[in-house]
Amino acid sequence: MATNDTKDRILDAAEDLFAKQGFSATSLRNVISEAAVNLAAVHYHFGSREELIKAVFARRFEPINRERIELLDELEGQGARRPGGNKRLDKSLDKSLERILDILLNPLLRAARDRPEEWSSVSLLVGRAHTDPDFVVRQILHDQFRDVFARFSFALGQCLPALGEEELLCRFHFVITAMAVTLVHGDDIRTLSDGKLDPGRDPEVFARRWVAFAAAGLRAPASDAASENGEGQ
Repeated sequence: MATNDTKDRILDAAEDLFAKQGFSATSLRNVISEAAVNLAAVHYHFGSREELIKAVFARRFEPINRERIELLDELEGQGARRPGGNKRLDKSLDKSLERILDILLNPLLRAARDRPEEWSSVSLLVGRAHTDPDFVVRQILHDQFRDVFARFSFALGQCLPALGEEELLCRFHFVITAMAVTLVHGDDIRTLSDGKLDPGRDPEVFARRWVAFAAAGLRAPASDAASENGEGQ
């Protein structure tokens, strides 16, 4: 039990400091001081500062991403299969596009709703990662979502066969960027709308609006750039 307590204490301290100060400004010395442990404990549990950063992100996002994949597996299991046994959505399930987007968003919203104090810190953490000058930090964050990105982009492609791969990936990038920025910077829309819009006050309404927006963007006719590249033909 003591071992787990020490590990969690280090993770809590690191997450708090990374969120408040940024990754580049936070040293292992800062973390061990905050956690009231020695350097040997950090090396024992994590091995290095980079591995500690990975563990901070993994603790929050691995359960969410695991749920996303399980729900997508369940949805894909309701469709047909391609030759070779690879799961795919049946072509008649175009309306599954909204379900796929729900699966992408709602595990994250539930985590934020059920543990608001933790997730206010996580929002800051993700914002810090995207603006940190150290590319390694951004790479660590991106690695958390690499499998999810691949699985969901494939599933979306099954719903949108008229889009070429490049156009689909570009649109999916726009979609997840809109989701991430709104979740991380919810205060912006609250301030700009003079309080009329507040993603934190009614996350279900936010979810429905995001799904409708994302689905419409994904279903839009192929762009001129895509047509010039021969996509969607």
